[in-house]
Amino acid sequence: MYVLAEAGLPCDIEQAMNEVNHNFPNADLVLVIGANYTVNSAAEKESNSSPE
Repeated sequence: MYVLAEAGLPCDIEQAMNEVNHNFPNADLVLVIGANYTVNSAAEKESNSSPE
């Protein structure tokens, strides 16, 4: 939510995962900003799983 506020976006556009999970099968693209380990759980265990 803080990132949205810093970017000047309204905080009410943020949604919880349980609100949007049903949309993923229809998605062509997902843009994830931040927290690589949340999206790629292997990033915590495998050093070559992250582009950093």
